[in-house]
Amino acid sequence: KFADAERKLQNDVYEERIEDLEMKNEELTSQTTDLEAKNDEANRKIKMMEDDLYKAESNSDTYEAKVKELEIELTSINNILKKMEAAEGLQTEREEKLEENIRVLELTKSELSIGSENAERQIQVLEEIIL
Repeated sequence: KFADAERKLQNDVYEERIEDLEMKNEELTSQTTDLEAKNDEANRKIKMMEDDLYKAESNSDTYEAKVKELEIELTSINNILKKMEAAEGLQTEREEKLEENIRVLELTKSELSIGSENAERQIQVLEEIIL
């Protein structure tokens, strides 16, 4: 009878231990599922940020190319104006046109530079987020 009671006590201990382990297993399974969902969401966000980073880099390259184009255009316009003024002797008119063209091109260059700076800041922010 004592051996039976001892076995019953051991069985009860084992059953209790099994129940505890099953509960822990369920908890860990639930936590794993939650973590996998969070990981999937984080990966989705990283992909979106990478896409945004690519777009920002493309925009930055576009703005830089446009600034270079405008600088070349400005040089070309200045050269043409110099030739025209030398031929016509219209120094005052030349100065007014050059100043206006320079103001317009500087404004455009400034706007493009701001756009480029904004794109670079976006790149930095996205890089910080990704890292």
